[in-house]
Amino acid sequence: MAEKRVIFGYWRTRALGQPIRVMLAYMGVPFEDRQYQVGDPPTFDKSVWNEAKIALEREGLAFPNLPYLIDTDGTAVSQTRAILRYLARSRPEHSLLGKTDEEQTRADVMVEAVMDLWREFFTMTYCSWIELDAKKHVFYEKTLPVHMARLEKQLQKFEWAAGPNLTYADFFVHEALYQMREFKAESLAPFPAASAFISRYSNFAEWQDGRPLPAATLGEGGAEGRPQLTGEKSYMRAVLYPA
Repeated sequence: MAEKRVIFGYWRTRALGQPIRVMLAYMGVPFEDRQYQVGDPPTFDKSVWNEAKIALEREGLAFPNLPYLIDTDGTAVSQTRAILRYLARSRPEHSLLGKTDEEQTRADVMVEAVMDLWREFFTMTYCSWIELDAKKHVFYEKTLPVHMARLEKQLQKFEWAAGPNLTYADFFVHEALYQMREFKAESLAPFPAASAFISRYSNFAEWQDGRPLPAATLGEGGAEGRPQLTGEKSYMRAVLYPA
């Protein structure tokens, strides 16, 4: 009989889904990666997901939204941070929730603080092309420096986002910072601790134990499935308007 797999559903993009994909891969959890395609601009038709959402609610997903995860025992969870925390709690052998109360608290705070910044980033990247230049200036000249100054102080204290040990927060924090740097390469240059964190996390050979990362997604995927992004045009194409 075929092995039962976790089901993970998200848009056919990295965005808020990628931290979960990578965390599942890190834990060695086999999963089905259900990717929902958005239609072409300017309408961005979402009927494929809207139809699937009705079926998922009938099947017991209390709050049908993307991302969602259905575990092998039928447990269904939606929302990015809730899924990350659920996975950390339900697979305690990986110690990704945090090994101490203090580490768990720091992980929760880091994730919520980064979400505030990431939300602003999405507001910019999902705007119309006409508005992009103005919104990009506000984000990178005003919004990002304020948030990053605080994050930089925290990332200077420990090897990982919440302390000396890897936690679920690292998957989330890395993806957010990675996307912001890929959109504007020099944006994190004033923040050496953040840049060092990205490099440290990205050294998958050191802590990935040779397991392949999920083929993520999308658009301009390289040999390992990670998009090779080189600035705002390719970011918008690969992350927001995938082929």
